[in-house]
Amino acid sequence: MLLHVQRLLRRFEGLRGAEVISWKGVEMAFTEGRESGELWDDKSVPYLQMHLVDISRKDGAMFRIATEQADLLFGYNDREPIPGANQESDWKGIFRERTLDELPVGRISRLEVAVENELIDRVTFFIGSCQVRISAGEIYEENDSTLRIVPKDESVLVQVDGAHPRLNKRIKSND
Repeated sequence: MLLHVQRLLRRFEGLRGAEVISWKGVEMAFTEGRESGELWDDKSVPYLQMHLVDISRKDGAMFRIATEQADLLFGYNDREPIPGANQESDWKGIFRERTLDELPVGRISRLEVAVENELIDRVTFFIGSCQVRISAGEIYEENDSTLRIVPKDESVLVQVDGAHPRLNKRIKSND
């Protein structure tokens, strides 16, 4: 296994037992250039599509999840946030920075990390009674305006309990 993947696995493992107080990120619209504007949700897509996701912990630490490319495959990296960079005004068009209130907060009691082709393919966080699954992929708009889910692509796809997070209520763990 590559050294950077081993380092990243240790960093993810370090989140076990951490208390998540908030999630924030840069959301990426499913489509652009429509007369009605960008499309952020569609009932046919069980994911929230993100450019990056930041996990804020009770101890003040933050963990950033973003994709990285190795050949034609995408996996995860933990790029460090740059103070002062990426202010809300910097994200326009199909990108918007926001707090992800629909994701659960509380203690990460367990996590599962899947590695494929020397890349971290997906991570599942167990918080309270919820499972937050984060995987590499992207939502593509086809010529007929339908949406297609493409696994192992350059965005961060997020689900809660196997569904789009906006379909789930935010919970706070009592753990």
